[in-house]
Amino acid sequence: MSESGGGAAGLSLHADAHIALVERPSEALLRASRHPRTHRIVAGLESAGISDGDRLLLLVSGGSDSMALLLSIAAVRARRTSFPDGIAVLTVDHGLRVEAASEVASVVAAARALGIAEVFAERLAPAARGNVLDAARAGRYDAATRIARDMGGATIVAAHQAEDRAESFLMALARREGLAACTKLMPRREFADWAGAEVARPLLDLTRDELRGFLRDCGVRWIDDPSNAAHRRGAMRTDPATRALVAEIAGGLSTVSDEAAELLALRDSLVTEALAAGLLAAHDVAGGLSCRREAFDALPPTARRALLARIAASAGVSVARTVLVEAAASEPRAVRRFTCSDGAEIVLARDIVAIAR
Repeated sequence: MSESGGGAAGLSLHADAHIALVERPSEALLRASRHPRTHRIVAGLESAGISDGDRLLLLVSGGSDSMALLLSIAAVRARRTSFPDGIAVLTVDHGLRVEAASEVASVVAAARALGIAEVFAERLAPAARGNVLDAARAGRYDAATRIARDMGGATIVAAHQAEDRAESFLMALARREGLAACTKLMPRREFADWAGAEVARPLLDLTRDELRGFLRDCGVRWIDDPSNAAHRRGAMRTDPATRALVAEIAGGLSTVSDEAAELLALRDSLVTEALAAGLLAAHDVAGGLSCRREAFDALPPTARRALLARIAASAGVSVARTVLVEAAASEPRAVRRFTCSDGAEIVLARDIVAIAR
């Protein structure tokens, strides 16, 4: 969730400060319920597959994006009996800044002022080594998954917006992720890494400036996190030319993302069909999936790469993209072997495709 930058309603809290983000909750809820931004956020919830009776766990840091999410959902919940009733808020102190404890307290108070009774506040221990930000994100989603499960299978609702999606797209392109770069942030996705947790993102069609304007119109404040400027994403927001480019990409990425997701789903269905039709019990493979060579050769190259990646993952083997590309380009029935990690190999035999050691 990216919530950096300035603004008339943005705050930077001192370590011992606790400032009311919502000073007039009744007025804020009334204004929000009539605001066109709220209607767009509700439409975003519907496009993410949220329906009446669903339980929702909102991730709220106190930044502008997540405060707009909290305010809009609280406003609709207060006025629509058919809106999901099981709504809770999770706010997290990642242990990275001394001000975070006060920010968490401000978010808890704001959520309760807006009528959300079930509010969870978690404090995480910062990672001792490695990528601290990645560890913080993993810890946040671990906590969210646990709480969502305790709520009876709640959908986690994150406040990523249009420019977050564009930034993720550019960073994925830089990592050479191919078509998948277009689908980094989707309206709804299941994460196998977090016990199948469902994450919805209803703000993807709104920009940061639109969300901040919404908060100003409703008299609600947000918290600025200065550490965001030090992130790689922060660099995209401080340079005017880069920020303008991100905004332009954000405006047209939704359609591209939807089409890319459809193409990837088609590719994955081809892979699943090939594995189901060509499943083979192999004698000298390293475990995991295997496929008949005839079924592999019938696939287009992009589906072959995906099939090889799935077979390798099922055997606990990592494969460089360059190896996947070369193996997928092999001539039909050509016998070849490609080196992977840990001494394993991709084996393209005449009758089988598998991982061997």
